[in-house]
Amino acid sequence: MHQSISPYLSIYLSIVDSTSISPFVSIHFFLSFFLSFLDSTSIYQFLSIYLSIYLSIYLSIYFRLNIYQSVCVYHTISFFLSFFLSFFLRLNIYLSVRFYLSIYLSIYLSIYLRSVSFFLSFFLSFFLSLKIYLKIYSIYLSIYLSIYLSIYLSIYA
Repeated sequence: MHQSISPYLSIYLSIVDSTSISPFVSIHFFLSFFLSFLDSTSIYQFLSIYLSIYLSIYLSIYFRLNIYQSVCVYHTISFFLSFFLSFFLRLNIYLSVRFYLSIYLSIYLSIYLRSVSFFLSFFLSFFLSLKIYLKIYSIYLSIYLSIYLSIYLSIYA
């Protein structure tokens, strides 16, 4: 279900709020769900790992060269660290290690960079790495938070 709804939702939010920082949040959610779709099948798991590393490097270069010069450093760090953490969450390690790693990094980066979106994106990446029956809650939570973050960033940014 989330493979079909969330890309269209993120494209819609990026078109509607094209003058603020919220397109970055929409693009981030779009790519996160695209990578989680690739990760859902075991055949494409290594492809999603390499694609996440490639996209983090490519998007950081793209946003540095784009019009958005005032927020390029912030979003370069954002894309790189979020995809790098999603790489760690795809590895076969224990669930408790993934949980503590995602919570620790989300709290540390949200305090260090003073951003709520870091905390929410890393926390959602943990939920998306769980089993199928728990992904349903994370799907609705991520759709709600993507709408909320787009509205919040368009008002207060």
